[in-house]
Amino acid sequence: MAQFDWLSDLSPLYAAQDSWLDGSYSKLQTLHLVATTDQPFFIACGAGLLAEHIRRFRFSPAVIQRLGQVTDTQGRSVFQESFLNHVQRLRLRTHIHAAPEGTLILPGEVLLHIQGPKLQIQLLESAIRILVWESSAWATASACQQRNNGIFSEEDTPHAPPFPASLNGWRNRAKYIGGSMEFSSDAKENTPGFAWPGLSLVEHANGSALAQIRRLFKGEQPLGDVWLT
Repeated sequence: MAQFDWLSDLSPLYAAQDSWLDGSYSKLQTLHLVATTDQPFFIACGAGLLAEHIRRFRFSPAVIQRLGQVTDTQGRSVFQESFLNHVQRLRLRTHIHAAPEGTLILPGEVLLHIQGPKLQIQLLESAIRILVWESSAWATASACQQRNNGIFSEEDTPHAPPFPASLNGWRNRAKYIGGSMEFSSDAKENTPGFAWPGLSLVEHANGSALAQIRRLFKGEQPLGDVWLT
């Protein structure tokens, strides 16, 4: 199965070039990806895929050449040479904290936290959407289906089959993490109805900690609060 073409959507590169041209490309930003869902829970998935993507992240000469051949309606290059030189020399300097795969996240909780230069975050946004958000959506849909079918028994997890680095492979991987072994070979299968919320900018004063509180229960009896930073 063909590898996923990360240049099939150039919108992150357009946004990155805009920040390069207006001089805001190096501005440090902090953003969150929040679990927005009307389901009672959300299953985190895709952190391992994102880590592998970042480990291999680079703009090779072949990629730069391909970007240099993108033209507008008048035949002019869309990406400026100075911008392409910058991304070719780019080394990621972002800090990402993501929920471990398979973690049950409550609605409204943070699924992923990223901090780094604006341009670098823009270049990673499509990977976060495809690898983390869509994987989490598939895992959640599979887990909800198991829940609705009353499948709650504990059992040894079957060994995962090999999953190719493609949309279909990542989808089946997420289904497996969500508890399903019903895999699909339909590359055009619709993604579950979890709309991409986008990365939300976190505005906070210098030195203030980002935190959230999770309340622990035993049945309906509250046991205490855990402060997460």
